[in-house]
Amino acid sequence: MKLNLYAVPPLASAVLFLLVGGFVWLKNRKSKVNTLFLALCLATFVWQCSWSVLFSLTDHTWVFPLIQFTYSAIIFLPILIYHFTAAFLGVDARERSRLKVAYFVGLIFLATIYTPPYLIDGHYDYYFGPYPKANPYVHLPYLAFLSVVLGWTTYLLAASVFD
Repeated sequence: MKLNLYAVPPLASAVLFLLVGGFVWLKNRKSKVNTLFLALCLATFVWQCSWSVLFSLTDHTWVFPLIQFTYSAIIFLPILIYHFTAAFLGVDARERSRLKVAYFVGLIFLATIYTPPYLIDGHYDYYFGPYPKANPYVHLPYLAFLSVVLGWTTYLLAASVFD
């Protein structure tokens, strides 16, 4: 592995997410909102840091396992955004059943990372490094799920503004 210039921006953003998430959490460790913000920042850290390593890999035997590990965090990003938003708005108790469903569906998609039909169907080799190749039969339902979760999150935000 050698540091690729294209690996620097994701590495820098990973470090920033880790620092900001840690800073916010340390301000009030008992706050549910701060803890969820830290979880969101940690998932983003894993995503960006893994991409940095991925772009620097020279041994392709580690590409697919690293992509699987990375997607284990990526799967939960929209759910964590939804959960954080619900807690921030103070409606997480009302959203509890939807949150449980969202996390359960996230676990189903997590299983598709490690078992057939795989969410990721190999990788492409680009000038900046390897990049995941999506399996459309699994990835399209995930994108639909992501859209519903983020759409509902947007609705909660808009409803809080106009309430």
